[in-house]
Amino acid sequence: MRYIAIMAMLLIIVSGFVAACSKGDEEPVAAEPEPSEEEVEPEAAPEEEEEEEEERGPFNPFTGLPAPEESIARRPIAVTMDNHPAARPQVGLAEADLVFEMLAEGGLTRLMPIYLQEAPEVVGPVRSARSYLLDLILGLDAVMTHCGASPGAYRQIENLKMEVFNDLWGAGGFFRDPSSGASYEHTLFSRIADIRPLMTERGFERDDIPPPMWQFASDDLPHAEDAEVADEIAIRFPGFGYTASFKYEEEGNRYLRFTSGAEHLDRDTGEQLAASNVIVMWVETRLIPGDTEGRLEMNLTGEGEGLVVMAGRVRDIIWKKEDLHSPLEFYEASGANLVVTAGTTWIEIVPLNGEVTVREMD
Repeated sequence: MRYIAIMAMLLIIVSGFVAACSKGDEEPVAAEPEPSEEEVEPEAAPEEEEEEEEERGPFNPFTGLPAPEESIARRPIAVTMDNHPAARPQVGLAEADLVFEMLAEGGLTRLMPIYLQEAPEVVGPVRSARSYLLDLILGLDAVMTHCGASPGAYRQIENLKMEVFNDLWGAGGFFRDPSSGASYEHTLFSRIADIRPLMTERGFERDDIPPPMWQFASDDLPHAEDAEVADEIAIRFPGFGYTASFKYEEEGNRYLRFTSGAEHLDRDTGEQLAASNVIVMWVETRLIPGDTEGRLEMNLTGEGEGLVVMAGRVRDIIWKKEDLHSPLEFYEASGANLVVTAGTTWIEIVPLNGEVTVREMD
């Protein structure tokens, strides 16, 4: 036991001596101060994002809604649609990206839905074209689907070599459906799904996405907050007192459509038609001199005033169309590009003496 103790003591002494020699040979090292409680260690530099934010994918240029590129990289199709009381309810309007409404003769209106993304099985009833309808589709680079035309429209189609599908020329893509019991002129329908391949076959088709007509509201591009409330808009066309109106549905952020006070329904679905935006264009309109049928002409080139209702608000706007082949352009009263809600837009083309009433509901 004593031996073990003596040996242990010797080892301690030797170890201390070696350690002292070793320290003498080394450079002195300053002790690192312990961080105080108040000191905060610097944050690491933020790492660069591995991937930049993805750019927005393809979107429908008329509605602003996401869309597969193959469904929008093509020409729009315009349909001249009947709006006579005997023709209602129509079919296919709910699937249109954009709808125009304007007067025809007799105080009634004609509708012109524009189809880009969707290809409804059935649309109609289809009626005859007017020259001011052709003025609109030239700016859209659209193909017209119609049955007959006014003399002025026929001259325009021939002079400008316009690409159209006219049932009276045996164009294909049309059929008669007398099941509604309406008179013969209200029974012609078309199939957009049949028109598309015929366009390709005849060399009418394109493979690029049409340019957008306006900008779409977003977090970076909001609606104007100071606009007046618009719970309802009513457009009374000159003639026999025909009225188109739209009432705001806050839950769906859309305007439900009424025709002369009645809900305007889709024939096949039974659902009421609706729009995210309603645009009014005031346009100089006059009777064609010497026309025994009371046909009209409209000045759709130049610029004019209008208004837009969306998201329960109304704002003044300006519309412009530089020439026959130029697209319609829309601007805020300030001159900035028009901003609309994503979704379907109805454009009401109203004579200068038409009555437009915007109401705030109690």
